[in-house]
Amino acid sequence: MTPETGLARASIDHESPDSETHTVSSEPVGNRGTKSKSRLRSPWMWILAAVVALLLFQLTRGSEGGGGASFQGAERAIAVRAAVISRGDLEIHGSYAGELVGEVSDIASKVSGILESVPVRIGDRVSRGQVLAVVDDVELASQHRESQSQVNVAEANLERARAELESATAEERRAADLFQEELLSDQEYERISAQLATAKANVAANEAQVAQSQARLSLLQRQLDDTRVLAPFDGTVASRYLDRGALVQPGVAILRVVEQAPLLVQFRVPERDLGIISPGIGFEVTTKATGDSPFNGTVRRISGEVTRSDRTALVEGELTATTPLLRPGMYADVRVALRELDDVQLVPGTAVLDRVDAAGRQSFGVFVSEPSQQPAEGESNASLARWTEVELLGASGSISAIRSTLAEGQLVLTLGHAELLDGTPIRVVQTEGAAPPTSTSPSATGATS
Repeated sequence: MTPETGLARASIDHESPDSETHTVSSEPVGNRGTKSKSRLRSPWMWILAAVVALLLFQLTRGSEGGGGASFQGAERAIAVRAAVISRGDLEIHGSYAGELVGEVSDIASKVSGILESVPVRIGDRVSRGQVLAVVDDVELASQHRESQSQVNVAEANLERARAELESATAEERRAADLFQEELLSDQEYERISAQLATAKANVAANEAQVAQSQARLSLLQRQLDDTRVLAPFDGTVASRYLDRGALVQPGVAILRVVEQAPLLVQFRVPERDLGIISPGIGFEVTTKATGDSPFNGTVRRISGEVTRSDRTALVEGELTATTPLLRPGMYADVRVALRELDDVQLVPGTAVLDRVDAAGRQSFGVFVSEPSQQPAEGESNASLARWTEVELLGASGSISAIRSTLAEGQLVLTLGHAELLDGTPIRVVQTEGAAPPTSTSPSATGATS
């Protein structure tokens, strides 16, 4: 061994482990090979190799023992709820958003002037013909008196003209007799006849004057009456726009009155339901103000066109009864009985799912619970979720009617199944009873398939 080699070995013995990678380069090649072999013989390396071999053995055994079935059995089951498929009748309803409508009128004065009084306020009930507002009538009353005087003068002139006509008529008769006896000249007879014609013309002129004066008097009388604004129907004051002392003009609203009569309800119906809904068909209405208490009504009119924007038609119905809680402008939920499904399979509405396949085809289906052949350890009641396509016949409230190959009594999943795949392990933690055979509760809402 040369002195240089001895120095190298001495440096390795005194270096720390962290600096070993830097100093080993000074060792001869033959000595590095001897050190590597000594490391492979370390007990820790043998233990690491044994662990790796054991893991590879377990993976190989699992893949040979049953493939997907063993993996499926090892997967943790998902907790779900289920319900029993039943059979019965179901009444399909259509539910539509509507609005209550009433006869509403903005009450305005027909004459201009100062508003003298408004004796009613918001919420007051009024009767047909009741005075709602009064406009100052001083000027109109003065014009009315003047017009009345003109009528009186015209009537007096007419009476005088009629008296003159009567006198002229009598004189013309005497002149005619004298003229027949040739006791009166032609000129004199013509003069008397002309006086008679003048008297007739004066009567006609005075009659026209009387008629004109009376027409003006009637106009002023009507305007004078219009200074008292009257209620056009029985109703309730909804708004008050002007107060006493305001200057009003014809057509300017003073009050708003809602007619006290059965309310109307307007709602829009999709074109697919127009073949069922017709005048005379009944419906129920609920509002937020009245809660779940329904009010009955009857369809009266259907619009003559379907709007292009949403493909719906306006329908108007009349409520058979009303209450002070119901007011025009309120939103209303309208429920119309469309048709009856007899002897069909019934499931909770949450059980029916809407799926779209890769080709874009839409389908409806349910997940049914199927016993598992290899339940996971500790999951003795586990089963598999199996997807089954069904035909959705209709829905009413929380119940759906379907047509399928399933049998009554089978379990369909109702909760926790929305994201499942066919064959997913499940564990039914709660089973609901059979669906009710009919749906007649006021809270049920429907949709047609």
